[in-house]
Amino acid sequence: MSPLIEEALQAIESDRLDVVQRGFLVLAEVVAVNRIQNFQSDIVPEANHEILEWAPLEKIQRTVQQWIENHPDHAGACSAFWVLDKFRDNALRPFLRHWLERYLRQIQTHLPVLGQILFDLDSLGETRVSNHPAASNHGKNIDDAIRYLQATKSNEGQRL
Repeated sequence: MSPLIEEALQAIESDRLDVVQRGFLVLAEVVAVNRIQNFQSDIVPEANHEILEWAPLEKIQRTVQQWIENHPDHAGACSAFWVLDKFRDNALRPFLRHWLERYLRQIQTHLPVLGQILFDLDSLGETRVSNHPAASNHGKNIDDAIRYLQATKSNEGQRL
C-alpha cells in the first residue's frame, strides 16, 4: 500500500478525534476515486493518484469494518460508515443492517426516559418544550428535545 493509505490506516487508530477523522477522510476519498465513476477528489488531491486493484480496496474495507466493531461508540464511527458508503458494495448490506439495528436498540432504551423528562419539564412550565407533550411519541420527543436544548443554550448565551 502507498504511504498515503498506510498513514490513513495508522491515523484511524489515533487517540485524537481530528486525526481519526482525517484518516477516514483520506480513505473515503481514495475509495471514491476507485469505486465511483469519474470521481476526482478536490479535498485530498493525492487520492486521485491512488488507483487500486480490488485486493487493497478489500483490505481497506475490512479494516474499516473491524475498526467499527472495535470502536462502536467512538465519535468517529460516523466517518467510518461514510468510508463504507464509498464502496457502493451490496455485500455490505448485512453488516450495515446489523449496525443499524444495534444503534437503534441503544436509542430505544433511552426513549421512554427522554419522553418522561420532556413531560416533567412541561409540567414545570417550560414553554420551550412542546405544545403537546406526549411521553410515547418518540420521534417528536427527539425533535422537541433538540429544539429545547438549542433554545436553552441560545438563551443562556444571550445572558452571558
